[in-house]
Amino acid sequence: MIGYIFKRFFLTVPVPPQWRFVALHL
Repeated sequence: MIGYIFKRFFLTVPVPPQWRFVALHL
């Protein structure tokens, strides 16, 4: 569940590519 929240957050806000990479692998 927490992973889903983080994915939604990182895919919605403009963040550095490395942050999005980390979020997708939680």
